[in-house]
Amino acid sequence: MELWNVYGVYLSDFSVLTPLETELVVFVTIMCTGLRGPSLWHVRGMGRVLGARGTAESTEEMARIKDILRNIKVAAMNVVEWCGPEYVRRSGMESERGWPNVGDVVRELGGWGDDPFPVEGTRRTMSE
Repeated sequence: MELWNVYGVYLSDFSVLTPLETELVVFVTIMCTGLRGPSLWHVRGMGRVLGARGTAESTEEMARIKDILRNIKVAAMNVVEWCGPEYVRRSGMESERGWPNVGDVVRELGGWGDDPFPVEGTRRTMSE
């Protein structure tokens, strides 16, 4: 029921939150749970909402997107550290594998995807 309500109704209703806001909530929440695999897919999803595509990592646009993703991760890490050592442990932030990095998307998932963004007109930047 929770999955249906949270994911199916609230987070997928873009009249409540934009796709960028939705992915930001999910991205940070999943990372903080310590689930590295799903976190990596949400790094990719957040990057895609910001405009990341393919495997080219050296463009100015990709550098900007990767910087945004790194900054979000650092902000989430600061909050987890503020919550205390027990939450740091539970989040898996300092475990052997830790939280995924932006470079892991190409290395482990093969890239950001090449298909067009599915909801026309919903791509947003962090400055909008």
